[in-house]
Amino acid sequence: MKTEYQLSTQESEQIKKLLSIFYQAGFKEQKLPEIYWSDEIPPQIQQKYPNKEITDLGLYGILDEMIEEKKNQEKKLATEVLGIYDYKPGENKEGIIILYKKTIEYCGKYLGKKWLTHLPDDAHIINDNYAITQLRLIVLLHEIGHWIAHWLPDKNNTRWLNMKDCTDFHEAWAQLMVVWALHGNPSALEDFEKFSEVQPDIYQGYKKLKDISNRDKIIDLFIECRNEKNPIDLASFILSVYTGEPIKDILHKKRGSNLAGTIGI
Repeated sequence: MKTEYQLSTQESEQIKKLLSIFYQAGFKEQKLPEIYWSDEIPPQIQQKYPNKEITDLGLYGILDEMIEEKKNQEKKLATEVLGIYDYKPGENKEGIIILYKKTIEYCGKYLGKKWLTHLPDDAHIINDNYAITQLRLIVLLHEIGHWIAHWLPDKNNTRWLNMKDCTDFHEAWAQLMVVWALHGNPSALEDFEKFSEVQPDIYQGYKKLKDISNRDKIIDLFIECRNEKNPIDLASFILSVYTGEPIKDILHKKRGSNLAGTIGI
C-alpha cells in the first residue's frame, strides 16, 4: 500500500534550494512530481526472489546481507531498494517518486548505529529518528535528481527522455544532485558520504564531479547531452568537463575507436 507523501519543512527547503540552481540557469519551473510513501516490498527485491513470499523478517535479512561490510564482497545497497523515480524511458510522460518505508527505516537505524555520530551514543531513539530522517532526505534528493534529469525542461525547452540508457552517468548525476542540495550543510554531507560507502561502484562516479566550482560548466554540458542521440557514458562526460572538449566530439572519437576495434583495425 502506498500513500501520498507529505514533505517535511527540511525536505521542501532542500528541494527548493536544488531547483533554484536550475531555474537560475534558465530551466523552466515545474511543480514537483507525485511522491508516495510505500510499505510495499521494493520490486527490485521482489524480482530477485520471484517465487518467494517475502515477510518483514525476510526483508530485513536481505537488507542485512546488502549493507553488512564483508571482506572481498561487493557493496550492494543500491538506492533503488530505498526509493525509485518510476518512469518509462522514451515516453514523454512524467514519472512518480516512491519512497519505501520499511527499507528506509530499517537501513536508517543500521546507519544510525554504525556511522552517524552527531548525537550521543545513549540517545538511541533520538539517534534512530535522526538517521531515518537523514536517509529519507538523501533518498528523496537522489530521486528528485533523476526527475530533474528526465523531466525538468531546460532553457531550450528540452527534456531527456532516454537518460536511463546512460546507466553510470544516470546514477552519478542523481548522487551529484544530493551533494548540490546539501552544499553548505557539512554534517548532512558527511552522512551522505558515509551512506555512499555501502553503495555499488556505479553510485561512486559523482565524486569526480563534486567540485562545486564546476557546477555551471556541468549544467551547460548536461543541456548539451540532452541533444545527443547516443547514450552518454560517465567517463566521456567527465573528460568534457575537465578538458572543455565538446561532448559530441568525444563520443564521436569513442564510437570510431570502438568500431575500429570491432572490425579489427
